[in-house]
Amino acid sequence: MKVSGQTDWFWWVFIAGLPFGIHKMRLILIPRGMDTTATLGMAALSVIIGALIGSIMIPVYVIRAIYVFIRYVIGK
Repeated sequence: MKVSGQTDWFWWVFIAGLPFGIHKMRLILIPRGMDTTATLGMAALSVIIGALIGSIMIPVYVIRAIYVFIRYVIGK
């Protein structure tokens, strides 16, 4: 994820968002009756949308983890 010695943050966020976003989509777009190119294009679009959703969900998970940790510490 380095380009010319610098970190490319777009790709970092994109790849980090994949595991968090794919299962949140609840929909994988796979067309019927289309050729291979359209099917691969729709699969790529699904991955891109999932990564974008995941990049939005990462801060939500971090905030929720901090909240749960604070409640655990205070509860003891």
